[in-house]
Amino acid sequence: MNPQLFKLMRQAAGYSQSGLAAAIGVSPTLICLTEKGEKRISKRVEKGFREIVEVTEEREILAGMLLKNKA
Repeated sequence: MNPQLFKLMRQAAGYSQSGLAAAIGVSPTLICLTEKGEKRISKRVEKGFREIVEVTEEREILAGMLLKNKA
């Protein structure tokens, strides 16, 4: 998952970096580095993210379209 998409979907779900980190069971620093593109999203973090934020294929596509329109 693209770091910008990760951030956009986190924000749309109403989570702060620290709130999402606590829900997944990782440090807020890891979420921050992931969103900056400085750390790859591990399978465990992505799985937790998708479950907590309730990422569906449709939501991911729509968020991706929003990112393209911003650019």
